Amino acid sequence: MNDLDQAFSQITTLNFLAEQLQEAVDAQEKSKMVDACLALNAFIPTYIKNWDKKFHTAWAHVVTKDTIDKNE
Repeated sequence: MNDLDQAFSQITTLNFLAEQLQEAVDAQEKSKMVDACLALNAFIPTYIKNWDKKFHTAWAHVVTKDTIDKNE
């Protein structure tokens, strides 16, 4: 579960990048908008894959194990 918590905590990176994008939009700084969008587009799929992997591992250790233990 700790790995899942650590994976979820990386959402602060998404928040940071979104804030950077908003600042660039507010300042009408096109190159910074592009940079922030590229960073978000690069990070989001990696974040989702990592979180999904950790979620499935946690699920297998907690839920599946609990279900098997109850059926024995």
